Amino acid sequence: MKFFYSPHYRSLQPIVASSEFHDLVHVLLSCQEPPTLRELKAKFPEVSFDKTLDRLIASALIIRQNRRYFLGFPVYTEEDQKQLQESDGFYQDALDWSTQEIAGFLKNFATLSNENKYFYGCLQEVEQGIVYSLAHESFQMISYAEAPWPPTLPAFFEANRQLQNLSVYDDLMDLIGDVDPVYYLDQVSVIFERIRKNKKVRPSIFLESLQQLKIVSSELDFLLEEINCDNLKNGRYPSAEKDIFLQRSVLAHLAKKVGSYNTFFFNDN
Repeated sequence: MKFFYSPHYRSLQPIVASSEFHDLVHVLLSCQEPPTLRELKAKFPEVSFDKTLDRLIASALIIRQNRRYFLGFPVYTEEDQKQLQESDGFYQDALDWSTQEIAGFLKNFATLSNENKYFYGCLQEVEQGIVYSLAHESFQMISYAEAPWPPTLPAFFEANRQLQNLSVYDDLMDLIGDVDPVYYLDQVSVIFERIRKNKKVRPSIFLESLQQLKIVSSELDFLLEEINCDNLKNGRYPSAEKDIFLQRSVLAHLAKKVGSYNTFFFNDN
């Protein structure tokens, strides 16, 4: 099972990633009658379970009512996804979006998925796109992919924030290490400015990292799709769990269409 949630639940990440949480969700989904605390503790005898359960209740991910326990969030199946895709005009329209329309949707999604509070689960086989965002005062990079942890700069910094040690980023980690993202972006913003002005760019690990990630070519050409934010539509997309679920379905389709992952560069100047 996979779980998707807004930054409001970030403090629960260690719990949500644990096998105990996955097992608890499975138990609550499969029980014919919502269990009592005694029944839950018979399945989860660990001393720490009470504390974990209390945190999940406080966050409304588990509901306690009449001394019985329920899931406080939806879990979607392939059938749910199929029905939404077939019935929702938003999904059908997205299949024919232009690059500008994809970019506008992606930027709005990155903003709304951070601003709005949501948590949902889905079965492993359900396709859900993943978005990673990295912002500087003058630009923003947003990656979308059909699977977690693509080889992109925003995903690399998110992996560092989560203390994820992933082999896909070994070369980049060897090059720039656990660098502060604000400092890193300040350094590469200077490189971007000099490239645009056709000025000489001195060799550095920052330039090398941009070349390694195919953001800048060896000839110092900018390789990402550049989007001028002034030209984007400011559409507001719905943000309930079901709507976020549908939008991630769109992102998964778009990512597969372009070849697993893609990164847009949004110029905020």
